[in-house]
Amino acid sequence: MLETHLRSPVTRERLRAGPAADHVDAFADWLHSNGFTTTTINCQLRSLASWTDWMLAAGFTAQHFLAAFEACKEMLQREERVRYHRGPNCQSALKIDQGSASNFDQAMSAVCGVGNGRSCYRFR
Repeated sequence: MLETHLRSPVTRERLRAGPAADHVDAFADWLHSNGFTTTTINCQLRSLASWTDWMLAAGFTAQHFLAAFEACKEMLQREERVRYHRGPNCQSALKIDQGSASNFDQAMSAVCGVGNGRSCYRFR
């Protein structure tokens, strides 16, 4: 459960309201059961929250995760990277840890049968 793995109520609220809401508990549990440390789980979940904020702003829905991955990948190849700032903001929503996208896709493939289970997405 998300509350077990993420202390920030703001980030939990963002994840619960975003397009990954139906899968976020399974993702957090998957990270934990696959041996990720508490710090890494927090980073992965914060990155996922930023990415799903970007998805919503870009007009993607939960039914379009793979299309959103591709659109984000293309955008990150064109755009200059920005420094991460905690919480939702326009600049940090574009910073995506390449491992977060890969781990979310692997978890959704393993747990829910969603996603394509690619081992890595390269965002630069």
